[in-house]
Amino acid sequence: MWFKILLIFIFFNSNIALAFSEIINNYNPEIIDNNKEYCKKNNDKFTNNKILLKEVNYISIDVDNQRKWFKNIFNAIIWDGRNTPKKFKKNFKAKIKVNFKQNLECVFNAKIRIHGDGRDHIQSTKNGDPYPSLQVRLIDENIDSIVKFILFIPLTRNHGNEIFTSTLFHHLGFLAPRTKYIDAYINGVKVKYIFQEKIVKEMIEYNNYPEGPIVEANHRFIWPDDKASHFNTNIVEARVSNQNWSIKNSQNIKKTTLALSKFNESYIDNRDGDFNTNRLAFKNKKARLDAQS
Repeated sequence: MWFKILLIFIFFNSNIALAFSEIINNYNPEIIDNNKEYCKKNNDKFTNNKILLKEVNYISIDVDNQRKWFKNIFNAIIWDGRNTPKKFKKNFKAKIKVNFKQNLECVFNAKIRIHGDGRDHIQSTKNGDPYPSLQVRLIDENIDSIVKFILFIPLTRNHGNEIFTSTLFHHLGFLAPRTKYIDAYINGVKVKYIFQEKIVKEMIEYNNYPEGPIVEANHRFIWPDDKASHFNTNIVEARVSNQNWSIKNSQNIKKTTLALSKFNESYIDNRDGDFNTNRLAFKNKKARLDAQS
């Protein structure tokens, strides 16, 4: 679904020439300062004192209250609806240890929660240990300017296709979230995830673009919170994920309204789940001038 969000962002940034699905040494110190106490003792050993995603070997996540964590996962597993409702997507405090090349380590404070609507986002290892796709938010620090990221169970993203798509978008000149396979230990259990940075303002600023409206599909009608035995993929509408930016001033409100309208019009035109890209192309000169005025 993230590529649909990118189409909206590109709609307002037609001169995009740079994208990142592969990691390069391009750090903007004005975004977030990496020279903090959490791994200060090792700073001189990092590349240019910068913590780069490409240097990460694996991550280890330990939830503070593991009893409540596993109880929450168990309740989500035995839920007899077709989806995983919001009541199971509670935030839990956790410690994240990041192991880098040369066996260097940093420890981050974070909040994590179950990610994903479908039941396939909760799996178990061969030993029967349950583990979900995870949404992670670092509290005070960052990894290569990444503050929020998702750890997808590879099955939920058609395995390597997600990484291939990110790489393809990069080579086509689109903005794309940095995406890679990563090994992780979740409360001591080793699993393999797809690491993907979230499409938020830090990602946009990292790529040297100003923040704009970030629009995504709202699934509240597709995946109800009750125990419905069916869902309707035709009932989809747009929502803004960076609402604070959108309401800052009248210009932002106008741009956001236009983006929401284009998203909804594009989806309504094609009920097969695709977009009418002509509507997203922002070719209408009058509409473009109105949005900029």
